[in-house]
Amino acid sequence: MSHGADTLNVSPDLEGQLRQAARTQGTDVTTYLLESARLRLRPDVLPEAEASLLQTINAPLAPEARVKRDALLAEQAHRHLTEEERDNLADLVDVVEMANARWWQALVTLVHLRGLSLVEVARLEPLKVRQGVEEDTIHDCLSNLRTSH
Repeated sequence: MSHGADTLNVSPDLEGQLRQAARTQGTDVTTYLLESARLRLRPDVLPEAEASLLQTINAPLAPEARVKRDALLAEQAHRHLTEEERDNLADLVDVVEMANARWWQALVTLVHLRGLSLVEVARLEPLKVRQGVEEDTIHDCLSNLRTSH
């Protein structure tokens, strides 16, 4: 295995494992090895991809839209909404659902990058959920993961 002027002698078996690990991470072997070495030398510094995903995971999930959505849902429980209110409610639901989808996508990508399965994540009880994620939805999804495997 060589890159530029540097050569690293490894067994064919280890080379295959490195290629597979790099493929799993969506990168080449050289980048994989350099990133792995950097992590061992500086475990306190996250790779850029993970830092970006964690930023998405930790960002507030459309708090204003959630408050407005919840207010309209409460109103709907007491009276019929006007057409304008129904349209607004539909738009707010879309905003909240898209924010939830981005959160889940970032979580799944981070889990993949770290080499975990969703089942392993589901076993991390209690899953630390920040305000804004639909907690009932998370609980149902994790319960489904546990029962399907």
